[in-house]
Amino acid sequence: PLAITLDKTAPAIGGMAFNQASVTSANQAALSFTLTGAEVGATAQYSISSNNGGAAVGNSFAVNSAGQQVTGLNVSALNDGVLTASLTLTDTAGNSNNPPMTATINKDSSVPGVNAVAISNGNYKAGDTIRFSLTFSEALVLSGEPSDYSLAIEIGGTTRQALFATNVAGVLTFSY
Repeated sequence: PLAITLDKTAPAIGGMAFNQASVTSANQAALSFTLTGAEVGATAQYSISSNNGGAAVGNSFAVNSAGQQVTGLNVSALNDGVLTASLTLTDTAGNSNNPPMTATINKDSSVPGVNAVAISNGNYKAGDTIRFSLTFSEALVLSGEPSDYSLAIEIGGTTRQALFATNVAGVLTFSY
């Protein structure tokens, strides 16, 4: 007798997640994500796009393990913003998960630049405080202790260290 099996069930997938906390200039050419509970034997098709445009990244692969990791993703052609990965699994019977599984990650790969440097005007004598401010192209998030940051300045041919004072909206202020 002829046995026919009718498969109308979408392939299983429990989730997907990026393996990095965020995308930076250091990791944008080596991003990765991991599937959870994916149906082995299915074909996966993914696309990664940015809410701010750029060339989408996509490819397909055979699912070889339920927790398969996809590595070496280069998202440098996508603009900074929120990246969304969309993944569809298709089983051998042609069934697909609908809606597609998605994961998001923030991308900020631009390196802040110094737009302006200002020094408080005036005549100074020994013991006076001189303030220096550096305005960056974007707000900065500093890690560590304030004492970790200083600014090398030259006074009378000698290099001195101005100490970090404040970080407000992309403007760092140092005092000497």
